[in-house]
Amino acid sequence: VARQRQEHRAYGLYAAGSYQLAERWRVAGGLRYSDDRKDFVAERLSSPIGAGALGPIRVRPDDQQLSGDLSLSFLPAADTLIYARYANGFRAPAVQGRLLFGDVVSVAGSETLHSVELGAKADLWERRG
Repeated sequence: VARQRQEHRAYGLYAAGSYQLAERWRVAGGLRYSDDRKDFVAERLSSPIGAGALGPIRVRPDDQQLSGDLSLSFLPAADTLIYARYANGFRAPAVQGRLLFGDVVSVAGSETLHSVELGAKADLWERRG
C-alpha cells in the first residue's frame, strides 16, 4: 500500500501576431512563457514483495521555459501557399512515484522539442477533390 499526493501549478502567457511584409508575403510568430511547479509526496506503508515501510519522500520539480514559433508565407497565386515554419515547445518535468516495488521516486526532466516545416498548400481541380 502506498500513499501519494501531488500539487501541480502551471502558468502560461502567450502572445502571437502577424505582419504583411508585401502583397504576397506574410510573417507570423508567437511566444509563450511557461512556469510549471509540482510538489509530490509519497510513502510506502507495505509492499507486495515484502519491502518495509518507506518515506515520506518529497520531490519538488519545477521549470520555466520560453518557447515560440516563427513562420514566413508566400502566395504565388490566389489558390497556392508556400510556407516555412520553425517552432519549439516545452514539456514540464514529470513525477513517477512507483514505491510498491522500488525505493525511489523518479523524476523525468523537462523536454524541449524543435521542429521545422517546409510546405505548400493548394486548392486543386477547382476544389472538387
